Amino acid sequence: MATYTYTAKRRGAPFTGEAMADNKAAVVAQLRHKGLTVIKLEEKRKTIGLKEAFENSQRIKIRDKAIFARQFSTMINSVWRCCAPSMSLKSKRRTLGSRRSFLP
Repeated sequence: MATYTYTAKRRGAPFTGEAMADNKAAVVAQLRHKGLTVIKLEEKRKTIGLKEAFENSQRIKIRDKAIFARQFSTMINSVWRCCAPSMSLKSKRRTLGSRRSFLP
């Protein structure tokens, strides 16, 4: 059995609700039996929890983390040397603050 969300009206303003049935036709029949006119009818999507989302995931290996860190460092250093060669060492240090290990 699936859950459906609907928008229906009797005589006045439309309202929303939920109904459980085997298919859309059964929901429409239920609502018509109650004297309602169906405006919109959709099957409610199931939400996946955080635990279910990561159930089949694998851990990232330490080797892959090391490779990523090395490549990322190379990329950052190349951009820094390429795009900011006109900056003085003093202004580079001011930009980076106390992180002098990044400077060439």
